[in-house]
Amino acid sequence: MLDERIEAVLRVIEGSTIAKSYSVDRTTINLWVRKYKADDVDGLKAARTWKKYSSQLKREAVEFYLNGEGSLRMTCEKFNISSNSVLRQWINRYTSGKR
Repeated sequence: MLDERIEAVLRVIEGSTIAKSYSVDRTTINLWVRKYKADDVDGLKAARTWKKYSSQLKREAVEFYLNGEGSLRMTCEKFNISSNSVLRQWINRYTSGKR
């Protein structure tokens, strides 16, 4: 599985189209590329623990997004957040007053 992720990521970085043989959604491939760029091969390994984020990073990322400075994807890339869904949870907490 890791070898397939690495191969897919390298093909995307090189500008190649992704073969359907990977049976993976394009969004997933883009996530792998982002993780690879941030942490090289280690970013593609299956996580065994939850990634910890500081309160300050969470607040900065949410405010960056809410101020229209970037999309969900761009914000995750900038702050090295594991996924859009993690950021969405922070935004929901922030906007509901559960900071």
